[in-house]
Amino acid sequence: MLKPTIDSEVVDTHRLEELNKFKVSLEKAVLYNPKFDAFGVKKLVDAAVPPKYANQFDPKEAEGWDIAPLYLGGVSYETAKSYGEVVPLSHGSIIAEYVARKITPHQIKQYLHKDPEVVFTFFGKNISPETANSYLPEFPGFEVFSLIRENMLPEEARGYPSEIFTSCNLPSLKQVGILPDSFSNEQQKKNLIEVLKAIVQNTDYVSSNLLNGESNTITQNQDSDILELFSYRETAFSFNPRVYSFVDAGYTGIVLFNNHTHRAYKITANGEDESQVLSLAADGRVNSHVINLISVVDTNQSTFSKNIFVFELEYIRGDSLHKIIERVKPFPKERTIRYSVGILNGLLELRQAGIWHHRDRANDLTSLGQVVYKMATGEHIFAESKSMERTTYADKLRDQRDWIYERPEERLQPYLRKVEETVKDRDLCEIVNFCLTSEGLDEDYKVLEARFNEYGA
Repeated sequence: MLKPTIDSEVVDTHRLEELNKFKVSLEKAVLYNPKFDAFGVKKLVDAAVPPKYANQFDPKEAEGWDIAPLYLGGVSYETAKSYGEVVPLSHGSIIAEYVARKITPHQIKQYLHKDPEVVFTFFGKNISPETANSYLPEFPGFEVFSLIRENMLPEEARGYPSEIFTSCNLPSLKQVGILPDSFSNEQQKKNLIEVLKAIVQNTDYVSSNLLNGESNTITQNQDSDILELFSYRETAFSFNPRVYSFVDAGYTGIVLFNNHTHRAYKITANGEDESQVLSLAADGRVNSHVINLISVVDTNQSTFSKNIFVFELEYIRGDSLHKIIERVKPFPKERTIRYSVGILNGLLELRQAGIWHHRDRANDLTSLGQVVYKMATGEHIFAESKSMERTTYADKLRDQRDWIYERPEERLQPYLRKVEETVKDRDLCEIVNFCLTSEGLDEDYKVLEARFNEYGA
């Protein structure tokens, strides 16, 4: 249905609703190219961008939120177009910063990385093109900054088995002593003496306490398997590779597998909050298929100014979702929905128990949207983030998702367009966009659950 407006222009009903939603007057809106998104028009109006300036840009290349920072930065259309050869006009704020810093398109071209935000960060951190380009093609994204900061050379990073670890893991592995030559044979792979030495700096063992998941009381631990991990002997660390096998390593901890008891042991220096969460998960408020927490031990040792905890966990054999996706990507629609429903049910159960991971704008449903996108396309919607893969540079370098969700009204739109372009199935496309724009409220979970039911899940 079309409605007549001033100057004989026509505006469809949906666009009128969108303009009203963003409190943009029709008199101002009709002066801009009607192909601009309503939210983009709001940004143009808010920034007092003259229609004559804005209408020079093709809406297929740049929206209002891209054009506004160019105008506010005093960037002419001709100048913006000259940068458009190396930086898409959809990154108007980055182009405006380049112009302000007098960084030329020729300088930008020296970097062979494809992601404009990654290249922009290279300039901010004074990383030369020679250094940045030396990490290609294996490390094309934000993870390269952690490698550079930790002085990990490209050839050293390439020495780690990529089928086991992501690039974001590598500085962690190096810090705790797992070097590339640790993987030259299976025996060396299992030998984590150096890892455990690095995590447990002071092995002045005092006592070991078991946190009972049901009563939340501290009692003396009598589990010899856990005690076996620690030793009194001077500052040496006792570890038997015939008993324990390496499973995985993170920033503040590692996971070992006991070949005798067939249980997993997570040794971490960031365990107090995790101890509370896992204890909640173990006390009956979460269904029994949640991984079984057997015990939590506070070793009364410390590193990184935090106590060392050991979590004894049920070990469930099988591949991680990450490995399955890498093997079979993209997933068929039915499989994507089936896995997504399983993840959503897990989130609902944890939420009912008072456990949810993210309390900020990028919430658990945002993470679910990322995973659904990964299953549907085989690719990451954002740069690899600490919710998808562990990162070691979170304190000094905000990952891409955090940056986007600091100002989602301005920064999220290009990624929603990316979803529209790359997720071919309309149902999955709607699910991903819903999750990425959700605020993580109870009502959002109900709506998403109902949508999955509509799709026959």
